[in-house]
Amino acid sequence: MDISSVVSFAIQAFLFLIVVAIGADFLIVHFSKQMRSPFLRTPRAYFDTIFEALKVKAGDVVYDLGCGDGSLLLECAIRNPGVRCVGIERNPLLCAYARLRARMRRNLKNLTFVRGNLFDSDLSAATHIYTYLVPSAMELLSKKIAHEGTHVRLASRAFRLLGRTPTSVHQLSTTSGAHGQHQLFVYDL
Repeated sequence: MDISSVVSFAIQAFLFLIVVAIGADFLIVHFSKQMRSPFLRTPRAYFDTIFEALKVKAGDVVYDLGCGDGSLLLECAIRNPGVRCVGIERNPLLCAYARLRARMRRNLKNLTFVRGNLFDSDLSAATHIYTYLVPSAMELLSKKIAHEGTHVRLASRAFRLLGRTPTSVHQLSTTSGAHGQHQLFVYDL
């Protein structure tokens, strides 16, 4: 590790401690509400089902649209070193937190977090997409994928792509949720 990496890590660790000290969860949730994009974690208990449904293998490129704190992609990158993982998150606090978690965990070379709007992002490199977006965003995503001609395996927690029939539907939990968050809809587009 060179000195610039050590200094960079030390600065990021210091900033992380400051954020934690002033209530990171409060800030992230509050900021997410202000941006009208709720932050809802995908429980770790669902990861195995999601990864099995996506059928990720070496050489694939997995995008998590609205990746939040990066938990799902961090686990995907650790489990699959031959897979490139890209998270797109609009909330700058969440994106910074996801980057810091990745750096502190292992500084994985196959994991990238991008701060930006997924609808302005180029998704053409993706072979697999995971998302947990509200219905209005799912409608826009469906149009974006159709317009770009992207061929991808897409797994959506809770919400269907309008006008599309899922290839499969997986139960994530035996407890039904208010808006179907216990289901995973998988599409081959």
